[in-house]
Amino acid sequence: MKKIFLLFHFLLVQLSFCQEFNFNEINTKGKQLALSDPDSALIFIKKGLAEAKIKKVNDSIYSDLYNLYGTYYVVLSKHDSAVFYFQRSLDYAQDFPIKKIKPLLNTAISYKINGQYKIALKKLKNILKLKSIPIQYKSMVYGELASNYMYLSENNIAIEYLLKGIEDLKSLGENPSIYILQQKLAKLYMMDGNYDFALSFYKEALAGFKKYKQDKNYYYTQINLGEIYYSLDKLDKSEKASKIGIEGLIKFKDFQTIGVGYGTLGKTYSKQEKNTKAIKAYENAFNYLRNTNSPNLSRIVYNYVLCLNENKLFDRSLEVLEEFNQKSSYIDKSNQYNILEIAASTYHKAKRYKNASLYYHKALALKDSIFNEKEKEKLLELEARYQNKIQRLENISLENKNKELSRKNTMVIVFIVVLSILIIIIIIYFIRYNKIKKKLSKEKILKIQSEKNLIEQKYLYNKEILNTREKVLEEKKREMTSTAVKMSHWNNLLTNVINKCENKKELSVNDIKRELKNIIKYNDYWNQFEKRFNSIHPNFVINLKKHFPNLTKGELEFCILLKLHLTNKEIASLLNISHDAVIKKKYRLKKKIQIKDEEEFEKLILSL
Repeated sequence: MKKIFLLFHFLLVQLSFCQEFNFNEINTKGKQLALSDPDSALIFIKKGLAEAKIKKVNDSIYSDLYNLYGTYYVVLSKHDSAVFYFQRSLDYAQDFPIKKIKPLLNTAISYKINGQYKIALKKLKNILKLKSIPIQYKSMVYGELASNYMYLSENNIAIEYLLKGIEDLKSLGENPSIYILQQKLAKLYMMDGNYDFALSFYKEALAGFKKYKQDKNYYYTQINLGEIYYSLDKLDKSEKASKIGIEGLIKFKDFQTIGVGYGTLGKTYSKQEKNTKAIKAYENAFNYLRNTNSPNLSRIVYNYVLCLNENKLFDRSLEVLEEFNQKSSYIDKSNQYNILEIAASTYHKAKRYKNASLYYHKALALKDSIFNEKEKEKLLELEARYQNKIQRLENISLENKNKELSRKNTMVIVFIVVLSILIIIIIIYFIRYNKIKKKLSKEKILKIQSEKNLIEQKYLYNKEILNTREKVLEEKKREMTSTAVKMSHWNNLLTNVINKCENKKELSVNDIKRELKNIIKYNDYWNQFEKRFNSIHPNFVINLKKHFPNLTKGELEFCILLKLHLTNKEIASLLNISHDAVIKKKYRLKKKIQIKDEEEFEKLILSL
């Protein structure tokens, strides 16, 4: 039944590739399959190579297909095979510089996983020497450089490369590769003990991997989360995250990371005092890592033996230690010392004192060696510091000379620049000054011309008004003179009637009545005369009364006649008095207003 099911699954996969192979989807679809379903990826790659052979495609397609073949073996943790296929990909990419980047990068990743960090660094730095590397690939190279430096405990350099990569990727906008770099940065913070900061980065990366369906990275991050939760003493979360990571990575056959996950589970169970589960977890971790060059193996062995010793399973502890010593490759002296120390302790607890003594001596010798190396490193460091100090002093001296020379040059340049700016400002000022001056002069001329025109218009207007007024005055004066003449005639008529009566001439009543009717026709001439005078000289009588309130009505009427420039004879006729009486009347008036001079009197009358 199982064979039938597998055959059915194989047929379904084949049917899915029956349609014409799309070489444009090689990288995207192939990589997705490699990370999520390696078996389907292998079928996809083989189908692609077969189609490429039939269609006789160019070498760039073969390069992409063999690069995918290598990726498939990386996912399965078969790194020697991966390197072989990456090299084949590189061979086909000789005429395509950009195509070289992926196989070179993946080769470096394979060397890193095998613990060959210096070779990996060399490969990665060679990539950076290539011209016109896309930002996407450059950021990936930075990420791998950081990983290698991290394993070499050069965390500061690793952080620099990671930050460079993240900054480059952010310039591209939303990009799934940024989460891989965040994952690496989180691991660095975890190694430095900054667990809260690392946790926030891991959670962000986890969400990104889930969004873009990068299953292997997602489960790998779960393993790291388990380690952080253990360090934060959140044991339930640590257990859950580790289990999710282990179960997810099984289909990718990533035995090293699975081993690390079981190691975290072992620590978690030990802390929870679940000793049976802890031993089982450590056993699984050891089995997954025993045939690898993982730097985590020594740490797993140390914790496993410690757990076995706590449960008094010394024989199993010794078996693990002996197998580790036979199969383990190079480990750093610090971890080697821990293994020797735990081995000595285990042999001692197993009452195999001779072996315990041997391992104690080895541990002490290694400790002395580490101490001597540290002392030697200190001496070398002091020597380097001294050399650096001398070099620094020389550099400072040279820098000061350069600064002084630069300062002088700068001062000359600044002086020239300032002088040039001043000259330009002065030129601009004079140009603007002349423009403004011309503009103001033109405006002033226009203003003067405008004012002149306005004055001329005003003069003509006033002249016209004055002429009109003079004409009106002249007309009114003629009317007043006419009125005055009529008033004089009226007086003469009255005088004539009076004289007739005095001479006792015989006049009938009808004759007298007729004479008086003729006189009545002229009786309102004075009132009309006075109204017309006031219309011409409205303030004359008012001002006269104001200055000389003691003048009588007759005197005021006399002044009105004087204002009209009438002669004494004309005034005498109007007032029905003699010429001498007019002169006497004028004399009495001048005396009353206290003016003796005739000319001054005339000026006064004219001015009011």
